[in-house]
Formats: sequence, C-alpha cells, structure tokens
Amino acid sequence: MGLWTGYWKGCIDRQELIVYNIVTLVGFYSLVEQKHISVAYI
Repeated sequence: MGLWTGYWKGCIDRQELIVYNIVTLVGFYSLVEQKHISVAYI
C-alpha cells in the first residue's frame, strides 16, 4: 500500500513538474514575443 501511494505521489509530482516547466516556457516565450513586438513598434 505504501509502495503504491509513493508511486502515485511520484507520478503526480512528475506531472506537476512537467506542467510547471510548460507554464514557465510559455511565459518566457510570451515575454520574449512581447519584447520583439515592442521593439518592432519602436
């Protein structure tokens, strides 16, 4: 039982890490795009 809960916790942690990485990448990409847009307007 403890092994299963530990396994599921590991899977959940991994999924959260993947989601966090995606959100960070998207946020960074949008920030870079905004900079490009502002530079283009100037």
